[in-house]
Amino acid sequence: MKTAHFPTKDLRGLRGVRASVPGKTLEMVLNHLTSLYAGACGARLTIMEGDTTPEQRNWRGFLVGARALVMLESSELIEVDGYNTKRTEHPSCPTRRCAEERILGKLRNINELTPIEYVVALVVVGAFQYDDTSKHECSTLHPCGSCRRQLTLNDFMRDNTLIITAQPPDDRGLPLFAEINTRSSLLALHDH
Repeated sequence: MKTAHFPTKDLRGLRGVRASVPGKTLEMVLNHLTSLYAGACGARLTIMEGDTTPEQRNWRGFLVGARALVMLESSELIEVDGYNTKRTEHPSCPTRRCAEERILGKLRNINELTPIEYVVALVVVGAFQYDDTSKHECSTLHPCGSCRRQLTLNDFMRDNTLIITAQPPDDRGLPLFAEINTRSSLLALHDH
């Protein structure tokens, strides 16, 4: 995949977010957006041990990657990524994990070693899928109902944590479409 500068001028919802997020925070996220998007795209294509292609880790080839920009209590910024897995069609399959869920698990482990202040932003990259929980139709893949509940309950997520959802890249390495929400506006959109 080619790495290109993320086109922030095309980010749907940016005007609305500017009103609810401190300017310094928004600027920090926009400065890291190319790296966050590239990391989420890379996580999406992760090959697990024993697999030869990313598609083998999800029985229907539905690949999702995510990357979070995290502020530590020391004021250091780190990036943490995750990817989804669902190895079989069987609904009770114990290996089903969403990319966002994987990141939240990593954050708990990181916090045991280095205290986390909060998640500044979360970027989720995946092909559009109808939200069967909220019945809301979006242009990008939003966190599923289970992940939205976890984002609500997680101590590291704030109401003004930015959640950026984007489609997978085109041949130039750019998303075809992306949108930005705060955690609270995303939850409100899905009636949580």
